Amino acid sequence: MQLFHKEQPSEFRYKCKNFISPYVIPGIIENNLPSIMPEPNHNKKITSWLNKPELINHIADYVCESFKCERWELNAKCRAQKNIDARSAYYYFLRKFAKLTYVEISKTLQLRQDHSTIIHSVKRVENAVQVKDQFGIKILHLEKTL
Repeated sequence: MQLFHKEQPSEFRYKCKNFISPYVIPGIIENNLPSIMPEPNHNKKITSWLNKPELINHIADYVCESFKCERWELNAKCRAQKNIDARSAYYYFLRKFAKLTYVEISKTLQLRQDHSTIIHSVKRVENAVQVKDQFGIKILHLEKTL
């Protein structure tokens, strides 16, 4: 793309009503915005959690059954270790099996946690699985039976 510097003839610079920068992109002056915009990538696979409600419900029910907690406890702002482990396992399984993004995972619960909290929980589970502590062994067992 060729940029025009402010040293160009003055009539060219003033074709644009709001000349802010010493550099002008030609597509803007001709009102040809699509020519300077990047082409959309239609080959990119878009996944949405709205397309997978059965899988999300199955994972939530399975995690609640495995950790002996109720479904509402996944949404509760409770810091009991049982609930923390259940939520972490839920996030981990959604990330691994449903292939959801962190933002999509945060929208599946009414708790509406920030995506950074989801990242932390998933990393916590991955580290526990790698180290094979008690929580990690339980996750490995649940992963095989899911």
